[in-house]
Amino acid sequence: MLLRWTVWLHKWLALVIGAQVVLWIVGGLVMVVLPIQKVRGEHHIAVAPAQALDRAKLLTLEQAIAKVELDQVSGAVLASTPRGPMWTIKTTYGREQPIDAYSGAYLEEISEADARRFAEQAYAGPGKVVKATYYDQPPMRSGAYDPAFAIGFDDPEHSVLYISAFTGEVLSRRSVVWSAYDLAWKFHIMNFKDGDNYNTPILFIASLLAAIVTFSGVVLLWIRIGRDLKVWRATSNARIA
Repeated sequence: MLLRWTVWLHKWLALVIGAQVVLWIVGGLVMVVLPIQKVRGEHHIAVAPAQALDRAKLLTLEQAIAKVELDQVSGAVLASTPRGPMWTIKTTYGREQPIDAYSGAYLEEISEADARRFAEQAYAGPGKVVKATYYDQPPMRSGAYDPAFAIGFDDPEHSVLYISAFTGEVLSRRSVVWSAYDLAWKFHIMNFKDGDNYNTPILFIASLLAAIVTFSGVVLLWIRIGRDLKVWRATSNARIA
C-alpha cells in the first residue's frame, strides 16, 4: 500500500512540478552564464571628466532654501550632476525640488537635445543614438520613478540609457542582455509581474511540491534498494547452498 501511494504521488506531482523545475534550472543557468557587469551595462560606462567646483559661488543649504522660499524641509542632497552642482531639497509632504546650487534658481526639465548629449557623454561603446523617448512616468523596467528620457543606441546589445529629466544623470542602463537576465530571474522566482518579490504564494507552493516529489523519490529509492538487497541475499544464499 505504501509503495503504491508513494509511486502515485511521485508520478503525478513530478508531472505538475517538472516544468517549473526545468525553468528554475534554466533560469539559474542563464543568470550564471551572463556576466553581471554586462547585465548592468558597466562595460559601456564612460569615465566622466571631473567638474571644477567653485566653492565661492556655492550656496549653503540655508541660502538655497531662502532663495526658493521652501518650508517644512525634511532633508537635502548636494550633488554634482551633468548640469552642474545641484541641491535637491525634500519637503515633509513628499516634494523634491532640484535647485541650481550656484544661483538658487528652480531647474526646469532638460530638452531632448540635452538628454541625448548627456547620454552620449555617459556612454562608451560602438553605438550611436538612434532614439529618444520622454516619459513622465518611466516604465517599470527602467527602475526610475521621476520623469526621464530613454536614449537608445544602435549597438549590438540595443543599449538604452534612462536620463533624469531634471539632473541629466543616468538613472539606469538597460539592454537585451538585461532583458534576458530579467526574464530568467522572473521565471526563477515565479514572479512574472515585476520580479521584485520572491516571497510569493505560488513560489512557496511550487517549492513545497518539489520537496514532496524529492522526498517521495527518496522513499521509492529506499524501497528499491531494500528489494535489491533481498534479491542479492537470496541469490547469494542459493549459490552457497
